Amino acid sequence: MAHLKLDCQESWQEVYNSKKHGKAWPSFAAKVSGRGPTLVLIKDTAGHLFGGYAPDSWEKQKNSFYGDEGYSSFVFRLHPVTSIHKPTGLNTNFQYFASGCTSGINPNGAAFGGQINAFALFVDAAFEVGHSFAGPTYKNPVLASGLRYEVDTIECWALDKRLRSGGRAAGGGGAGAAGARRRALW
Repeated sequence: MAHLKLDCQESWQEVYNSKKHGKAWPSFAAKVSGRGPTLVLIKDTAGHLFGGYAPDSWEKQKNSFYGDEGYSSFVFRLHPVTSIHKPTGLNTNFQYFASGCTSGINPNGAAFGGQINAFALFVDAAFEVGHSFAGPTYKNPVLASGLRYEVDTIECWALDKRLRSGGRAAGGGGAGAAGARRRALW
């Protein structure tokens, strides 16, 4: 959490989990849109854990990258190797979130970094497969078990809005909340 802005080092709540909510793009899109900062965690079928931090809300775009706060975004690997990759400044391809694309040129799904069809981290809208390429946005290596991977689990965590607005989250954000954050995919 040390890589997050200070106001984002608070209590996080799970807003989507494919094991609970099913691998359903409409459910994911509804639960993550407009949530503000999010942490996306993916476990592939080979057991690799990786993801990305998005400081901007996930919003359906016209098939392009976006992210005004992108310079505080990052992608990471947690298992079997741990590494964090911050933006290099070589481009502003921070977030991608597309649905309803029919041309075959722009893929439907969610992504961080890279370029169209060669993202640093991409998961397709069916939540079955994805890809991860080494790229210039974060100067990251392949994050998943290979260039192409099969999805086991996807989770998305958002900053608890009650804390962002000055209220207090249920449970008070103490040890119980910390334990809930750690239990995620592993």
